[in-house]
Amino acid sequence: MDLGKGSIQVFEEANVRVATRATLALLTTALALFSCVKDYPDSPFLAFTTPPVRYSITVQVSGASGSFSIANGSDTFTISGNGAHELSKTYPSGSVFNITIATHPAGQNCTVGGGSNTLTANVSNITITCTNTSIYNVTQNRSYISANPGAFNAVQISFQSAYNGTYAIKSGPDCTSGTTYPDAAATGALTSGGTVNVTLNATTGGTPLAAGPNTVLICGTDTAPALVDTIPVTVTVDNTPPVVSASPGAGSYIAAQSVTIGCSDPGSGCVGTAYSSANAVMPAAAPNPADPTINTDGTGATPFAYSAPLPAGDGDITTIEAIAVDGAGNRSAVQVYNFTVDSNYSNISITGATNLYISSATAKNSTAITWTSDRSNRPYIVMIGGTNCGDGTPIDTGTTGAGGHTTPAIPVASFGPSTDQAYTVRVCEANYAGSYDLGQTIVITRDETAPSLTAETGNNSYVAHNNYVFFRFNESLDTGATVIAGGDLENEDNGGLYATNSFTDDELRVGPQIGAHAAGMAIWAPGLSRALDVTVADLAGNTATFNRSYLMRDGTVEPHYSNAANWNFYVKNDGSNVMDATNTACAGTESNFYYSCLHGGEFRKVKVLDKIDDCTGLTAADSQSFFNWTCYDPPGAGPVEMVSTSMKPGVSLTKIIDFGGSAFLSNQVTVTGSSVPAAPASTAWWNNTIQTLPAAGGSALTAGVIYIAPANVSLAATFSVQAENVAVVTAPTATVRSAGADPMIENTGKLFSWIEGNFDGNVTANAGISLNGSSGFHRLEKVRVWNVVGNAASGGIELKNVTDSLLFDVRVANVTNGNGILISDSTGQTSRNIIRRVSLYNNGGSGLSLQASAAISDLIVFDFYSSSNGGAGIDFQGTGSFRNSIIMNSTLVHNVGYGINLGNTGNTDSISLINLAVVNSGQNGLYMTPGSVNHQIIDGAYVLNGVAEINMNGSASAYVSGLFVVGIIPAPCLNFNADFSDPACNAPEVTLDTSIFNGSTAATGFINHRGSADPANASAPSAAYGPAMDWVNFNFPWRMWGKTGINFNSYGGICNVGTCRQLDYALFSGAHQMHNRHGCPAAAVSQDVVNHNWATATSGSVTFLRHAYETDTDNVWDLPFCLGNETCFINPNLGAYQGHGTPGPAGCPAIGTGGLIENVNFQTFANNGFVSP
Repeated sequence: MDLGKGSIQVFEEANVRVATRATLALLTTALALFSCVKDYPDSPFLAFTTPPVRYSITVQVSGASGSFSIANGSDTFTISGNGAHELSKTYPSGSVFNITIATHPAGQNCTVGGGSNTLTANVSNITITCTNTSIYNVTQNRSYISANPGAFNAVQISFQSAYNGTYAIKSGPDCTSGTTYPDAAATGALTSGGTVNVTLNATTGGTPLAAGPNTVLICGTDTAPALVDTIPVTVTVDNTPPVVSASPGAGSYIAAQSVTIGCSDPGSGCVGTAYSSANAVMPAAAPNPADPTINTDGTGATPFAYSAPLPAGDGDITTIEAIAVDGAGNRSAVQVYNFTVDSNYSNISITGATNLYISSATAKNSTAITWTSDRSNRPYIVMIGGTNCGDGTPIDTGTTGAGGHTTPAIPVASFGPSTDQAYTVRVCEANYAGSYDLGQTIVITRDETAPSLTAETGNNSYVAHNNYVFFRFNESLDTGATVIAGGDLENEDNGGLYATNSFTDDELRVGPQIGAHAAGMAIWAPGLSRALDVTVADLAGNTATFNRSYLMRDGTVEPHYSNAANWNFYVKNDGSNVMDATNTACAGTESNFYYSCLHGGEFRKVKVLDKIDDCTGLTAADSQSFFNWTCYDPPGAGPVEMVSTSMKPGVSLTKIIDFGGSAFLSNQVTVTGSSVPAAPASTAWWNNTIQTLPAAGGSALTAGVIYIAPANVSLAATFSVQAENVAVVTAPTATVRSAGADPMIENTGKLFSWIEGNFDGNVTANAGISLNGSSGFHRLEKVRVWNVVGNAASGGIELKNVTDSLLFDVRVANVTNGNGILISDSTGQTSRNIIRRVSLYNNGGSGLSLQASAAISDLIVFDFYSSSNGGAGIDFQGTGSFRNSIIMNSTLVHNVGYGINLGNTGNTDSISLINLAVVNSGQNGLYMTPGSVNHQIIDGAYVLNGVAEINMNGSASAYVSGLFVVGIIPAPCLNFNADFSDPACNAPEVTLDTSIFNGSTAATGFINHRGSADPANASAPSAAYGPAMDWVNFNFPWRMWGKTGINFNSYGGICNVGTCRQLDYALFSGAHQMHNRHGCPAAAVSQDVVNHNWATATSGSVTFLRHAYETDTDNVWDLPFCLGNETCFINPNLGAYQGHGTPGPAGCPAIGTGGLIENVNFQTFANNGFVSP
């Protein structure tokens, strides 16, 4: 390579790919010496210099009539049109150019001016001038003509000539052999620059212009004469008119149409379409608009030129007429299109059939169908079967009249071949478009089979007094064709009523006619063989007869109160007795204790039909011995009723449920004194849903459900009652044990909970059962809670802001750190609760803890035992109040703290303390709130307590009356006011016994230390303390666990370590200070009657006998006191224990009328005390 002075070498990349490293290095060094070298990233070794200058060439063209070509050396360029044309190639400076004509335009000759020179700049002054040399400017006025009249029959051809001579218009292959057209001016002279016009006519006789394309030759001859030009011109003869069409085509349609008018012409093509249209509302005839017209050249379309689709509207008949013209002037014939459009159908209504069901064996052996239509004079067709109006078997055709149509009678044979089948009959009418929709159908059933029974009240079965017998069939029956004749029940029946099950009117129910047996009542006369003959007919007239006998009985058990038919539902206790309440469902807002509502689940009844308004000699018993039954004569004339008014002693929900079958136990009632047999045993006395308590815990969300624990349950989480009227009950031998549940059972503020059974806290739960307000009317019965941990503010059972609830036959034991029962209030709504026959013992806190920041009022504590608790027997704490409450017939023994502590941080007033035994408390027996007033302290034993037997705190005041057994410790009665002075503890209405009382010694006082275990308890009478002890199973409420000791005083306190002892707070039968201390009650003796005022109860106050209380079976739903008009137990003893064994007459004079308490008969138990432990 030469890199000498003044030279620059450009290297292509391809040339340097093979360079050695040395060559590349040399190139790099050499190129760097020149400042004009530029580096490129992709080809770093390319170097270049400024390229040479290039110039363009532009020619100026004039006179050209067509395209031609020029040349510059070997380069050729095509030129088209006049004006400036820059060549498509440039040339280097100094190049020599020479522009010449390569090809001339047809019929012209072109010359170049200034076409040669050397390029030193862009050239634009080269001229090209073209001049004509032959015939030119050839035109024709149309390409298509026609031989048809009224069309374009001729074509005019015009041209000019560049020379003088002659011309001839010929057909044929060339001007030499061609034939001259015969038309005038087909030959003539040519004058240079002159114009020639020649007309050729398709209709000229003998013309060679044939149908289709024709090649016409213009032959030009100069004066030589020599043939100069042969110029072809095409003329097409189109004799075929255009074809007009419509899309869619004329016809009937069921939807509005958009009609496109089409024109087709394979020759000269369509150049215009004219149309006219008119429409009329159906059912009018098709309209006839004026014919459309159009000029030969496609102009002047009348009345309208077609340009867009035309409408054919729904409900109309539309006529469209159209004509078209093609390019040769041929016109089509006027085309007429009629469109009928109807999207609607006749509104057919089948008004009926003479027989919807037919049978060849009955009078219903044919049917005729009638229908109406909103259109008249329409074709119709009636067919059997099929799925639309296009199939099926026609049975009637024709044209409808103005009012519809009725078919002729259609015989049963038309409905075949099956004889027992439903057939569809279809009525169809054509619309104005001749179309059918699906029509209207009616089902005609051919039925050749008599009705048959699918279910019935069984022959010779028992029928309730007010119930019906039923016959259920496999098809619908003719309700007007039933015949009840024959059998002695035909004189009592109501003629039968029909009900619907699987089919309409497929069940006949024959019930008693009102007044047939008893005036104003719909009941059967009782009898063991009552006959009934029934004939029924199906809808096709097929008949069947049934002869039955029934046992009419009156022992059917039914709810006495329909608005509380199921267990745990209540009605208001608003009658003169519990059997004539108004059947008004309790709302839970009643405020007169739990007994202001009646538990409807316990009230069943049996009507005794052969005893009208007469209860003489009638008794009743249920086979399970669950209930007490009473004869009741309802208001008005009619049968009397045997009514269950309460459960028998010892019976509760646990006895009534079949835990293995998750159902109620079957039961039966027998009425003695009636001639009618009892109803069969039944499990359907209640309809509650019974479900198993879920071990995982969860929520009860449905009202009325009873959750049961048939066997032991480890409860993983709290079971929360979040619906009303819910019950939770365990089998007697089953225990719900906490496995993380805390509390175990909880109510979140719902009414009417029923809880019953065994609940073991497993020393993990802080509460066993927690009922929260605002709620009320809960019933806890036969509840056992033990092994709860708890704390000072909790309990084994908790009632928080709860009202009007009943705790009956409840035990709570071994709450290690908390209270047996906690009743707390923060809203002032904790009122009117009853604690009855409850035993609380060996709990770390108090037996019964009352804690209020607002008010606890109208509490009743009755037949209550609180023993061996780490706190008080009964304890009130808080800044609120405790008022207007009664504590009666209760025993509080061996408690570490007070026997009863009414506290000194809150307010108490109007507390009645009646017939209590408060013995061997670690502190005061009874501690009254300083400054409290209006208390009553009536009868009681307050002995062997650690400080004072009764401490009035100097400023408390109370009415004191009755017999008091007090200890011999110094100053047993502290700080009484003037009417019960210290130290004598004596007052005008007080009998004081200060003789020595050791609590329990041989044959005197409490039994205390049991010599043998209670038969119901699985533990020995002495057992090592622990949660596995049998804490709760005892035969009597006065038996429980406590601390062992040498003498009575040493038993005080809770047993939480070492050996525990079964203790017994019944009395020995021998004579001692607490046994047989009260005589027979006498309403005439004012001291024997107690009056107590309530704070919130709607009754306002209560008056009762102090030495008696109501029995469990007195059929009076009221408070546990002896209020009058009932049977009562006497109170012979001080404290809770009042005897045991079978009740019987007490030997006390009955109380009649005229006193504060009236109409009382007295009972007592067969045994009062035990001879030995």
